[in-house]
Amino acid sequence: MLLTKPRGDQGEACTRALAHAGFAVFCEQRVGKCLISLAVADARKPDILFIVCPKKAMRVWREQLEEHIKFDWKCQKFIIHYESLCRSAKDRRWWRKRFRTEFKGQKVLLVVDEGHRIKGRGSMQSRMLRSLGKEVDYRLLLTGTPVDKIREDAWAIFDFVHPGALGATWEEFSDAYLKIGKAKGKHGKFYQTILGYRNSKRFRRIFHEYSYRVTLREAQRRAGRRPYLVRRRVVRFDLKPETRRVYNELETQLRTEVRKKKVSTPLVVTLVSKLQQLTGGFLIHTEQKFNRKGLPILTPRGKPKIVRTIIPVGREKLVELFKLVKAYPRHKKLVICVQYRHEIERIGRQMEKLGRSWKRLAGGETFDGRFDTDCILMQIRSGEAVDLARAKTFIMYSWDYSNISHEQAKFRILSFKSRRVNYIYLMANDSVDEQIYEAVRKKRSMTRLVIDKYRRRRSL
Repeated sequence: MLLTKPRGDQGEACTRALAHAGFAVFCEQRVGKCLISLAVADARKPDILFIVCPKKAMRVWREQLEEHIKFDWKCQKFIIHYESLCRSAKDRRWWRKRFRTEFKGQKVLLVVDEGHRIKGRGSMQSRMLRSLGKEVDYRLLLTGTPVDKIREDAWAIFDFVHPGALGATWEEFSDAYLKIGKAKGKHGKFYQTILGYRNSKRFRRIFHEYSYRVTLREAQRRAGRRPYLVRRRVVRFDLKPETRRVYNELETQLRTEVRKKKVSTPLVVTLVSKLQQLTGGFLIHTEQKFNRKGLPILTPRGKPKIVRTIIPVGREKLVELFKLVKAYPRHKKLVICVQYRHEIERIGRQMEKLGRSWKRLAGGETFDGRFDTDCILMQIRSGEAVDLARAKTFIMYSWDYSNISHEQAKFRILSFKSRRVNYIYLMANDSVDEQIYEAVRKKRSMTRLVIDKYRRRRSL
């Protein structure tokens, strides 16, 4: 039985989910999708509750099971992360066999958390979970992460949720809902692409029949609360002359020299990353390693060995950050978001000089889930399924151009009880920071805003 009574919007989602064997919950982050899932499980009373989630979310699911539900029926519970399920061909065969033999004849509820991970129909995770979905009685997909191309990505998601709802195959789906044609590439060659959409009314009807969506603000209003307010602030600063010289050289000539290291970048996408690194006060320089005879040193796999060097350039952004930190009350918690791991160490050393405690949250590292320090230094793509709502201020020190990463990171400090949050962006004047900020804020094309601006100028 449920130990926590669902709110009105959660109860509505549960009721709609129970009307179908498969259902998708696209509620915004912090709305409470776990409780919706457990309410569905309590109503279905499955013999097996099988939850697939990111590795960092496993602890959260264990806590949610402990807090919100008491299993008063016989039920096997599995909490498996994506990598464990799909790591190798052997693992995949083992799980498929288990679903088809050991689980056969039993009522199984398969819950897929962060379900946007299966939107790519050709990915291993997508193919694996779609195949398992066809072996079970009930399916529930959860995601609060925005999907960039909802029409194109819908087929793989709905092939798991309700196979055949949008077509039994991708070809059926594309024939019914997409206009496929040829477009001319920059080298004069033609390639197939999506030119438009068709049958939009039918698509929307099916999409909404098998899914439920509510935003955090809507959920707060329905519960009689005031929706949270956002204060967004951009802190601008100028690059010092030497940093500006290096920046301009790299931008116009695609090469420069810093501390006797020659840095060049032949690709426009790499150039954008290099320019963003410069505004943060460093360059990541990679070069191939050679032995005394001038021959390339190879890794055990036979690939050229690469040496990675962090070249410091300036401290302008760091100085602006610690002006903010010094002015921030010590008793209030703070989250600082960065893109590169070495920025965490650099900022952390300065935090220690100020006598403020900090903890890191980065990819590939274990996070205990406790916010028991003054500050969390978080790598932007590492905040999935992490609750940092004890902080009300979030500083974007550096970030990438992915709208999905940006939105997920921002939601870390939000909760259902949030009333006001502050987002602060550090941005160098007349730099690529401005274009990347516009790309994520306005959900604009990165290609149009950034890459087109920094095309190679062959005349220089």
